[in-house]
Amino acid sequence: MNVVVLGELCEDILMHNPNSVEVFEQKIWAKDVTVTAGGSAVYVSQALSRMGVDVRLCAVVGDDESGKRMLRDLQAFPVDCSMVRMLPNSDTTRSIVICDGPEKDFKGCSPMLPLYIPDIEDLGGAELLYVAGYVLYPELWTAEARDLLKKAKERGITVALDVQMFPVEGIDQLEFSHLEGVLPYVDIFFAARKEMLGLLKTEDPASCMKLLQEMGFRGTAVFKQGGKGCVVATGGEFVRRPGCTVEAYDTVGSGDIFGASYCYGAMSGWDSRRCADYAAVFTALSIGEYHNVKNYPAKEAVEAVLSTID
Repeated sequence: MNVVVLGELCEDILMHNPNSVEVFEQKIWAKDVTVTAGGSAVYVSQALSRMGVDVRLCAVVGDDESGKRMLRDLQAFPVDCSMVRMLPNSDTTRSIVICDGPEKDFKGCSPMLPLYIPDIEDLGGAELLYVAGYVLYPELWTAEARDLLKKAKERGITVALDVQMFPVEGIDQLEFSHLEGVLPYVDIFFAARKEMLGLLKTEDPASCMKLLQEMGFRGTAVFKQGGKGCVVATGGEFVRRPGCTVEAYDTVGSGDIFGASYCYGAMSGWDSRRCADYAAVFTALSIGEYHNVKNYPAKEAVEAVLSTID
């Protein structure tokens, strides 16, 4: 399986379990602070790589030490970074998040670097093009990006798109992102509840699917509902699957990991139910305690849990 992942690459600064370590009988220190390669496209790429997929990451970093270090770490994962551009005289984007069990508190992000849109020929050999964080990048709202998805579709490349949300309130994100222009070329569409509300003004899967279809969407929509699981919609058929109960340590990137593992199943020819169950288990096993890099599970561990699900 060969996949190109297009989207966000940043340095994540993650504080885990604040005020949890005691000093003089007072809980004042955090469990740890982790600095790691992050961003939607990175979590998708790492998860797919752990599943044995050949992954090419298409993203942008600065030419600072953070950017260079992240590329070294990703290449060692391994993730193919030959499509990552390093912008001269630029600082790599950094994001700060506080993680307290299943809760995550996004504190801020430095300016995002402009994303470049690859040429269709750059996707040579790809079976899946995964767009991670569509609404985050104005470059993805352009005719150039739309044409890339159109050409990918025409060449038989499966197109997956995770919308995410731009962190600005009071604007019509559906209108300015020109989502309707790319939906006809998307095979697998991902949205979490807050994204459904922000873009489509409803979190009801049936209503969301109807609105997507009115904009030309003809693929499978996966509505992510966190620990409650997901709803998969294909045409007029809806499959509801539960999540997995787990003690979460760090849920940053969990939606991206879910999307990656769902696509792994879809590209393997599985039905919607098995794809959803596999994604739920893989994600649950990825958000436990770790050191430096998430503990993405081996296939055997995922299959062992799947064998217990009705």
